[in-house]
Amino acid sequence: MDGEKISSALNATHLPGLKFVTQPFIPVSGLYAGRRCGGVGIRVGDRAAVRAMNMGLEIAGLLQKVYPQDFDASKTIVLLGNSDTVQKLKAAHPLQTSSQLGNPVWPTTTRRAATISSINSSK
Repeated sequence: MDGEKISSALNATHLPGLKFVTQPFIPVSGLYAGRRCGGVGIRVGDRAAVRAMNMGLEIAGLLQKVYPQDFDASKTIVLLGNSDTVQKLKAAHPLQTSSQLGNPVWPTTTRRAATISSINSSK
């Protein structure tokens, strides 16, 4: 992964309370053990402003767009709980975050996602 390219693109989204920085690393195990890898660090400046679901959707959408052969959006179902959202990620549809919609990310049918929207609405 090109950490500089990804961190720059994520910073361009202007996600509230967050800054993304290039952060290379060397894994100690796994497929890339001992090899320098590109990475991105997340710096939280204003914890109250951060919307984790929006951050995750932005990251997933960007990785799907930049690395479509390497990023498996179907694995996000465990986190998202909504197959429609996963399909939109796979199709590289532009993501609508709460900053663009007022709060809900996409209409959801799962209790977990609805709970997240409810929590965000109360702040």
